[in-house]
Amino acid sequence: MTGSPRSRVLEVIELLDGIGPERVRVAVEEMAGTRVIDIRVVTLLSKSSGAWFPTSQGVRIAPRSVPALIEALERAQMAADAAPSDAAGPT
Repeated sequence: MTGSPRSRVLEVIELLDGIGPERVRVAVEEMAGTRVIDIRVVTLLSKSSGAWFPTSQGVRIAPRSVPALIEALERAQMAADAAPSDAAGPT
């Protein structure tokens, strides 16, 4: 889980729009002395504070895996764009 003593956020790269009060945070973390890319759902703690709280929903990947992830996301985007807009998605 992010925020544990084993990991430390070094830099938040981007906070992307999610659904409702959730966002997707892309960050560089240090975990056991190794830098990793953390892609995690964060939720707004309170509107007044503007603080985002990391959830357990996310994934950490090695920087060397980023090109494969980008390629997979591009293929997913093409498939989603080609799908009929009323598709219910997988069940």
